[in-house]
Amino acid sequence: MSISTGKYISKERWDFTNKLRNVLKLEREKVIRRGLDLFHLTIKKKFNELIQHNTDVSLLNLRNELKGKEIIKENEISIIEVLQMHIEYFRKKVSIAERSKATLQKYQRSKELLMIFTQSDY
Repeated sequence: MSISTGKYISKERWDFTNKLRNVLKLEREKVIRRGLDLFHLTIKKKFNELIQHNTDVSLLNLRNELKGKEIIKENEISIIEVLQMHIEYFRKKVSIAERSKATLQKYQRSKELLMIFTQSDY
């Protein structure tokens, strides 16, 4: 498995600089080296975050985390899914006239607002 950094250096320069470990004179190589160092730190940070959240620490999850993709966690349910289940349950109650239709509309609006909030802030 690999991840592209979007950086490029010729094989000759890569070998000549001992994989950018030697003292670098070209500004382009210095920028690439700093970028690789930052990327390395980011990988360590994401790895530690995965461990802290008790997420399955695999290369696929680490790559998805680095790319900003959502990690699929088994047996977990989001607050939106809980709210949707409650709305479905409440809709059945409204259909048999046990609950108010206005309250159902408020729950649906709450779900919409929560989705807007999570999309804008998270």
